[in-house]
Amino acid sequence: MKNFKFQKLLNERKLIAEILVEGYLVFENAQQFKNELIDVGNNPAKQLQITISGIEDFDLSCLQLIVAFLKQMEARHVSCKINWNIDKEKLKFLESVGLSEELLMNDSYV
Repeated sequence: MKNFKFQKLLNERKLIAEILVEGYLVFENAQQFKNELIDVGNNPAKQLQITISGIEDFDLSCLQLIVAFLKQMEARHVSCKINWNIDKEKLKFLESVGLSEELLMNDSYV
């Protein structure tokens, strides 16, 4: 398994209010990433802050997990905001393949 870090931060009501994701968002880590997202989905605050930074590499499997998670949170009326702290090359790639809207790259809550 390649380097992958997922951290959950709780608010005063013991609900998950923020998550931090770092490392490799690749197929090898997809099952662990999915399990972490399911855990967040079981106990989210009404507003969820997601910070994705230090991404060494990513692939479609993990990007699909993020999109599915965001759709699930939207259906449950949980507002999400993602801070994409990744290099410009990776940001440009995500924009060029048309995922900027689905991945909340417009810097707003949904």
